[in-house]
Amino acid sequence: MNGKPRKEFIHNVYLKAALIFVLSYILFLIIWIFIKVYCGNAITTVASYSIAGVKNVKFTETKQKDDLISVSFLPDKFGVKKLVMATIDVKI
Repeated sequence: MNGKPRKEFIHNVYLKAALIFVLSYILFLIIWIFIKVYCGNAITTVASYSIAGVKNVKFTETKQKDDLISVSFLPDKFGVKKLVMATIDVKI
C-alpha cells in the first residue's frame, strides 16, 4: 500500500480541473464580449415590461448609446394632461 500513486492521481485531478476552469473561463469571456450588448438589451427590455406591469407605469422607449441603455417610463395615472417621464440609465 504505497501512497505515492494516490497522491499523483489526486494531483492530476486537481491540475485537470484547474485547466478546464481556466480554459472555459477564457472561452466564455470571449463569447460574452461579443454578445453582451444583445443580452443586456434583452434583459433590460424584459425587466422594463415587468416593472411597467407592477408599478402602474407605461414603458415607452429604450435608447442605446455605446454601453448605456436609457429606458423611459410614463406614469399611467397622469394621462396626457400632465406628462412626467422618468428615464433610467442602465450600463451594460
